[in-house]
Amino acid sequence: MGPLITAAHRDRVVGLVGTAESEGAKVVADGRAVKVAGAPAGFYVGATVIDNVQADMTLAREEVFGPVLNVMRMDGLDAAIEQANRSSYGNGAAIFTRSGAAAREFKHRVKAGMVGINVGVPATMAMFPFTGWDDSFFGDLHIQGREAVQFYTQTKVVTTRWLEEESGDVWKK
Repeated sequence: MGPLITAAHRDRVVGLVGTAESEGAKVVADGRAVKVAGAPAGFYVGATVIDNVQADMTLAREEVFGPVLNVMRMDGLDAAIEQANRSSYGNGAAIFTRSGAAAREFKHRVKAGMVGINVGVPATMAMFPFTGWDDSFFGDLHIQGREAVQFYTQTKVVTTRWLEEESGDVWKK
């Protein structure tokens, strides 16, 4: 991963990791002090994994936009979907499962613009553009799925009114 866009954003990401730690989450892999040898100057944060993130923690309520993975443990699929759908953000969601039924249920019920099944990042290929839902959405259309087809489709609206030939009255079916 390359550097973050600004020093202010790097400091925000590092601050969110520190806040998670002070709120009781466990930093399993800490990328806050990463140094990239031979790289040009930049605002680097290394891969960071935080376990035991709870729904009321700042890290669970904020969109990080950095190399930080929150691990939130749930009692079951319904609880996980409910937790994901409580967020005001809807960029991406992923599930790791061996159950086709759980994967199907998750993909239909979770509110997110990109959904992954057994993949860490829902848009795993470069040809899949970014999209999101709710407060994660920027722009005026989602470039995947139905809206992409609509974008490249020329539509037509036709308004008609039929008159009966004999009486001139508006035709009624």
